[in-house]
Amino acid sequence: MTPKIVIERVRADGVHVFLTTQGTIQLKGSPDAVAKWTPVVRDRKPELLTHLQGVAANDPAPDPAAQVADRLARGATQAMRSGTVPQGWNQPLLCEGCGAVPWGVAGTAVMCPWCWVRMDGLPVPRITGSGVMWG
Repeated sequence: MTPKIVIERVRADGVHVFLTTQGTIQLKGSPDAVAKWTPVVRDRKPELLTHLQGVAANDPAPDPAAQVADRLARGATQAMRSGTVPQGWNQPLLCEGCGAVPWGVAGTAVMCPWCWVRMDGLPVPRITGSGVMWG
């Protein structure tokens, strides 16, 4: 199985594969799915690292608008992980993983940024009839 196929199959199970800034592979997803794929990734680690580093090296340089968006996203992520709702996130987003959570625009999602917070074991706010409730 090529590294690309391994990554596609891992992602099909809802696990996200990351190349960290330290040059390691990180898996995020449900504990069962991560446990299922960890041995496969461990066994194929050298070729997966080479593949992911090649993909990262070929990414185009971000444009200034993307850099601004990245700074805003990092600020929102810091707020979320510290237990606060980012400024302007006052609309309900119905997420399949989290339920009704605060977001910038009302809508629905299969997965949202709050999912990453929840998967790390941190509290996630829920929108209720009386406002935002943490839990």
